[in-house]
Amino acid sequence: MIPMLESTLETSLIVLLALAVLPLLRRRTAAFRHWVLAASILCAAAAPLVGPFVPVSPFALPISSTIAGLPDAAAVDGAVPVTRSAVPTADPVPAPSVLTLRSAILAAWIVGMSLSFTVLLVGFAQLAAITRRAHRLRTGPLVDRARSICAQYGIRKPVTIFLWDHQPLLVTWGLWRPKLVLPRVATGWGSERLDLVLRHELAHVYRGDWATQLVAEVLRSVFWFNPLLWVACARLRQESERACDDEVLTRGAEGANYAAHLVEIARDFSARRQWGAAPAMARPSSLERRVRAMLDVQLNRGPVSRAARAATLLALLAVTIPVAGIAAQTVFSKVAGSIVDPMNGVLPGVTLVLTNPETKAKYEVTSDSSGRYEFVGVPAGDYVFEARLPGFAVMQGRMTVSGQNVQKDLTLQVGTLQETIYVQASRAAAAGTLPAPSAPRPAAAKRPIPPCGQSQPTSGVLRVGGNIRPPHKVKDVRPVYPADLAAKGVAGTVQLQATIGPDGVVDQVDVVSTPHPDLGAAASTAVRQWEFDSTLLNCMAIPVSMKVTVNFSVTN
Repeated sequence: MIPMLESTLETSLIVLLALAVLPLLRRRTAAFRHWVLAASILCAAAAPLVGPFVPVSPFALPISSTIAGLPDAAAVDGAVPVTRSAVPTADPVPAPSVLTLRSAILAAWIVGMSLSFTVLLVGFAQLAAITRRAHRLRTGPLVDRARSICAQYGIRKPVTIFLWDHQPLLVTWGLWRPKLVLPRVATGWGSERLDLVLRHELAHVYRGDWATQLVAEVLRSVFWFNPLLWVACARLRQESERACDDEVLTRGAEGANYAAHLVEIARDFSARRQWGAAPAMARPSSLERRVRAMLDVQLNRGPVSRAARAATLLALLAVTIPVAGIAAQTVFSKVAGSIVDPMNGVLPGVTLVLTNPETKAKYEVTSDSSGRYEFVGVPAGDYVFEARLPGFAVMQGRMTVSGQNVQKDLTLQVGTLQETIYVQASRAAAAGTLPAPSAPRPAAAKRPIPPCGQSQPTSGVLRVGGNIRPPHKVKDVRPVYPADLAAKGVAGTVQLQATIGPDGVVDQVDVVSTPHPDLGAAASTAVRQWEFDSTLLNCMAIPVSMKVTVNFSVTN
């Protein structure tokens, strides 16, 4: 739904600007006002398409629609794992299925758009049906006169003329092959009235009003809920009628006679309600304003020059491009996804935080019972992402958010065990009086793995995970301080990275840092002899990482 809001904002701003400018153009020609409206509607229709390609403002944050630098594995060690529940595995719970407000709004938009397009298509179907049932004129004085006027306008498209025998109908429609439908009574009109009607209707073809109005109606059907587009479409139709009137008057027609014929045609057509999806010559709702305009000899009725068209279009483009860029950067986004453990069990209660270092804005949510999380209303920008749950390693990363919704599913890894040991020796070691190392402590009994179901969950339900039983040391061996190093006073801290296997045996020890190789060897030799009972995740034995810090010190 976010793209819909962004597009609505863009089209509204552009069309509102054009409607606000129209009162300032009262003394300009109707053709110019129509061109301003038409160009604004074209720019409004194009704005959602050009928005993603608009360069980002140097004062804005970098924009992207994906998450970057956010690993599935944790980049920051968590605390010592703790048990989250006394029950190893929770009963499967069904995934929630709730119709959100966002879904309801989206459904309403789609329904309204479908109805609007249906009405538009029904209008086209009625016009096509009328054309099929009407009588086509191929020759005769009326056809000859129409061809003569087309030549005067410079219309190269073949215009087909039809006579309609039923209710009064006067309409021009069609893009590639224009069609002019006249009432049967038109054959009895005088030459002056017939000439005026043909000039007016063919002026629509000459100006391309059908294509312009069609684009406006399609845009209005997409954004059917936007009153600005309804106003713009109605005003566009009115200005096209007045522009065609000006075309007739500038080509020699006398204003009073033209107005009189227009009133008489409107009176004849008012007996029955006239339907039409295209501009009609004598539409009563705009008749009074058109007659006043015809009788006003001071009005400017000239055509729009190419320079004026180009200047107007450039001005609107200068507005459209920034509006498209601003809308794309200011619209809010949704960041959502699911969180699971390494065994794909969902993780409720995970604390997730988005922090914008630039604005210091902070957004915090907690995953629900199905392991879903959702940040709503997140402005575009760069963020630091963090996911935290006791017993699991903290997940951190950087991400950028744009107007597009972001879907990111996360997997939290089990936290790292931490051990710290202090080993002391005295200078007596230099004289050979260092006490013998103490014997290893007797191994304690390992805790049994509790009986719990390990079957796969039934299809359509979720298995709650995150149930951790941390390892418990059952065999401890203390490091032996090398005598020669103790005599020399060599001391320091040794950092080890180890892995406890599923059976509780330390099967890998790496020396990360050491002040002396012999101190590192002494520490790793002792750690390799440690034993633990199994670390359990959802009743399954798993390997776990362990950081060991051994502090060697010498006393006098």
